[in-house]
Amino acid sequence: MFKILEMGTFHILYLVVVLGVIEILNYSFFQKEKSGNDAYSLTQSVYHVIKKTLTSVLVIAITYLLIFEVFE
Repeated sequence: MFKILEMGTFHILYLVVVLGVIEILNYSFFQKEKSGNDAYSLTQSVYHVIKKTLTSVLVIAITYLLIFEVFE
């Protein structure tokens, strides 16, 4: 019924890590273009991605629990 529920926890965590790394590289490149400083842009991008990832994980976890509570 729901493809994400069939994937399992490991696959979901792997997906979050891969998307996080892609987001860090993307945001780092964007900040480097803006400021011209590699170290500053990497630090800012890591902070940005950690903040964004924690928010996404909370939303995914709440949605995951709600789906299991409703369809169980």
